[in-house]
Amino acid sequence: MLNKIVISVAATLFSAHALSIDCYGKIEEINSSPAYCQGHYAYKIDSTNGRWVCSISDQDDSLVLLAYSMQKKVRTRVSVSATETCANFTTDWLNNSFF
Repeated sequence: MLNKIVISVAATLFSAHALSIDCYGKIEEINSSPAYCQGHYAYKIDSTNGRWVCSISDQDDSLVLLAYSMQKKVRTRVSVSATETCANFTTDWLNNSFF
């Protein structure tokens, strides 16, 4: 019985943790010097409802500029809570982006 309770509590805790989702879209805006992104670019994608996403490397910064200049769609992976989607982030700044 105790094992079932422990497993139930653990499952509840893990379901509330962050998960990664992919957001697709065109980059609408770039901020090259945000204080929040540890020296990397921040950008908005049309599918993130006006929320900023931080790139995490110099290579990501280059890809952000290239995709923006060519108006190409990108796939960005972001960490969100279990109840969030690309369209309804509750945080203003997201990090952990990958192309």
